[in-house]
Amino acid sequence: MDGPFGQIHLRVAYPETPLYRPMICFHMSPVSSQMFETWITEIGRDRVVIAIDTPGFGCSDVPDAPPTMADYAKAMGDVLDAPELNDFDLTTVDLLGYHTGGRIAVQLTLQRPEAITHIILVGAGMYSPTDQKKHYESFSRDETQEDGSHLTAVWNSMLRWRGPHRTLNDLMKTYPDMIRGKENQHLMYGANTEFSLADHLKDIGQPILVLNPRDDLWAYTALIEPFLKESDRLITLPGWGIGFLDYHTVEAAEMVRAFVDGTVRRHSNWNNQRPDLKEDLAHLVQDIKRRICGIASAGSPWFCV
Repeated sequence: MDGPFGQIHLRVAYPETPLYRPMICFHMSPVSSQMFETWITEIGRDRVVIAIDTPGFGCSDVPDAPPTMADYAKAMGDVLDAPELNDFDLTTVDLLGYHTGGRIAVQLTLQRPEAITHIILVGAGMYSPTDQKKHYESFSRDETQEDGSHLTAVWNSMLRWRGPHRTLNDLMKTYPDMIRGKENQHLMYGANTEFSLADHLKDIGQPILVLNPRDDLWAYTALIEPFLKESDRLITLPGWGIGFLDYHTVEAAEMVRAFVDGTVRRHSNWNNQRPDLKEDLAHLVQDIKRRICGIASAGSPWFCV
């Protein structure tokens, strides 16, 4: 579809009869919506779900100049108005943002508060100004090396942060987008360094669910708790890491469905501290499945635009 920076590529999954609000997913950088392929198949069993390639990443066109975070969010918001998606009711939606995608989700919520019902953040960079600048220095453009060392550097970084159960073949599915994305990642440097998540959270009225797997934002995400409202939730996931949406898809969907379609408690450690939460979610999910009336077994069509 057309966007302010050119073509925007997205993936869509949906059941024959959606039962719940649509969900829009924003990926972390410098990868693409490919990271959501397994996720949208699962969560799309009972709702429309759209995963978008951020401008400059995946198959979306590259901006001519570095956008601000507001520019990125507006481009994502324009998807809600796209005539190509008129068959879906995108009047109100839930947002899921992974790492940098979470910042875009927060900014979009401030731009369109009437359209956003819930926010799910996977990782939250609650940096000090100094830490934030240091973290996003990695977004600078890497010089292409004749010996290919810039390629092995990307691969070694992926190895360092891969989550449990993630195989080398899993990494290879993401690696091409990582290489392409690194070429344009510098465009996000200013948007990220100028955006304070802590400052913007105070203006968000929608309920927020924060999932904190053990990845490179693990320690920073834990700092978000004092900024959460009564309606917000934090779930700590020490046994999960990058790639958990592929290997803990159903469990993650239980948490998200319970939050956006029902209720879940304020803080929990899913792996080893709250077995009662697992039981509560299991009962809720069984109730949701009963209401789906067989749609889940039919599978979800999905397509790319």
